[in-house]
Amino acid sequence: MRVSISRLLLLLVASLSISLPVEARTWTNTKGQTIEAEWVRSDQQNITLKKPGGELVTFSIQLLSPADREHAAELAKENQHPAGWQPVEIVMESSWDTVSAVAMPDAFRREGARVWRAHLPPGAWMKLELRVRAISGRKLGFGDGMGIETHLMQWKGHPQIFLRKRGQLLQRSIDGGKRWELAGVDLLTTFSYMGSKWHDDYRGKLLRLGPVESVSSFDFANINHSPIPLDSLDPAAISMSVTFDSDFTPFGQRPRLRALYLRGQLKKFDSLSTLTRIECLDSGNAFTSTLEQFAPLAKMNGLRFLQTSLGSRADLAPIPSLQHLEALNMYAHEPKSLEALVSLKKLHSIGGLPIQPEILGRMPGIVRIGGFIPNVKDSPSPLFSLQKVVALGMVPVETLNAWKAAGGLGGRAA
Repeated sequence: MRVSISRLLLLLVASLSISLPVEARTWTNTKGQTIEAEWVRSDQQNITLKKPGGELVTFSIQLLSPADREHAAELAKENQHPAGWQPVEIVMESSWDTVSAVAMPDAFRREGARVWRAHLPPGAWMKLELRVRAISGRKLGFGDGMGIETHLMQWKGHPQIFLRKRGQLLQRSIDGGKRWELAGVDLLTTFSYMGSKWHDDYRGKLLRLGPVESVSSFDFANINHSPIPLDSLDPAAISMSVTFDSDFTPFGQRPRLRALYLRGQLKKFDSLSTLTRIECLDSGNAFTSTLEQFAPLAKMNGLRFLQTSLGSRADLAPIPSLQHLEALNMYAHEPKSLEALVSLKKLHSIGGLPIQPEILGRMPGIVRIGGFIPNVKDSPSPLFSLQKVVALGMVPVETLNAWKAAGGLGGRAA
């Protein structure tokens, strides 16, 4: 049935209220000493406060006065995420840099020029898109460059992360910028354009880096013949280009590799079955006009976070093999077998797909919904059972009203 646009309430990934504004206040410890800071989070063991300069400090909650411990407990209860996810703040070096959560669109929101905030589940993967600019990279011997590079990084529970580029090195700080560690390397330089001396010198510098968390290189066009010393870098995540016939078998043999971000177009998919250790895949547009069925991806049975595009009528019947899948953002116009999603017991985020309310109603663990939710005429919405939802995609006004009237949204207003 065709529905007039005037009858739809288009909630374009509208985030629902899950945390209240918390102003800075004076906190007092058991010795009578005070600190002016904002509450960030707390539990029965620790509390994290944000000082006026932006630095986060975490300490035992038992160090606070009894009155302040009680106040912290009240704030924790008021601001508790429905699914128990924890807040994270990412501080980028430039306002041009962005961060997103793989398979969870719009989980991050920008606050200020360089600060991004989100509530994330344990082990979520972040996609960093950084503008490469001319800075003091020559001191490290890695040169300078311009353009956009992409890194995947797994969130390990730190409440605040600072990121910066130094030449082609990505550095990370989890203590407010006091100490920096190597997190990744960007391999933009094309080996084929180097003279032999520069080639050997550059390769030697890469070998001395040792293991890194992330490698970004869009010169990996031919995986099998790449001169990049992956054995030395041994990354947990790789952002790379692919060609029509790229073979992923060498990557399937890397025990530390857990995440891939792809650019380019792929037409041969058999080798995807070797990537059973991969838990995060952002395929970009690599499959958009070439992969018509979900079956090749279903063989990657270690996937937890999947962002991809498939043919318009892709069949999701094989998806139950992905029992570890937690977040799925997939673009397909008229997918088949959507009911197979119900079998994914760990799934908390879903987007890009037009999912019927009766299917969503059988998925009580859902926290984020990104796709269009059609209305079912003359039928009460089954979405009231979804008490953990904190984000919605496009929702007909009838569906939203029925959901709220039935006690859905956990008492939160859209």
